[in-house]
Amino acid sequence: MTNDQSGPFWSLVIGIWDLGFPKMHPSAYANCERFVDRYFSQPGLVLDVGSLDVNGSLRPIFASRGWNYTGLDRRPGKNVDVVNPAIRWWLPFDDGNFEAVVSSSALEHDPTFWITFWEMVRVTRSGGLVYICVPSQGKYHGHPVDCWRFQKDCWAGLADWCPRAELVECYIDPSDELWQDNVGIFRVK
Repeated sequence: MTNDQSGPFWSLVIGIWDLGFPKMHPSAYANCERFVDRYFSQPGLVLDVGSLDVNGSLRPIFASRGWNYTGLDRRPGKNVDVVNPAIRWWLPFDDGNFEAVVSSSALEHDPTFWITFWEMVRVTRSGGLVYICVPSQGKYHGHPVDCWRFQKDCWAGLADWCPRAELVECYIDPSDELWQDNVGIFRVK
């Protein structure tokens, strides 16, 4: 059995989603809007890691504020500007290339999210910010796998593991009872 999401069946599924079935859960979108509005007064370059639009995208948040947005994912599709099958091991950008690197509802699908985090920090300029929003609970939803749920102490652990990342804010948003988004925001040293 493969996880290939091409062909007529998947085209129909994607078409149905585009007709207005549920999009990205509102708390994930609102948390990213809060991040951008709170931490940035000027637009810049932003990288979205895990940007494939399965059920919504962060692109409108950044586009409406004048940011230069790059969407990165392991496979091609809607909202993906750069395809990198080796996303878990290496991000194809220079050190310090972006003012912000974001990832929403994606790292739970990454078997080695800590390596991806290290790479997110590497491609963020000194003084820039890394934003991550992941579920702290919720049902299984494989794309193609679903490996993790993140608890309140996870961000301090990542900051301890990656010395260039300083944890500046973290919280669990209770507004979505199913997912209880866990948000971590890091400043890159």
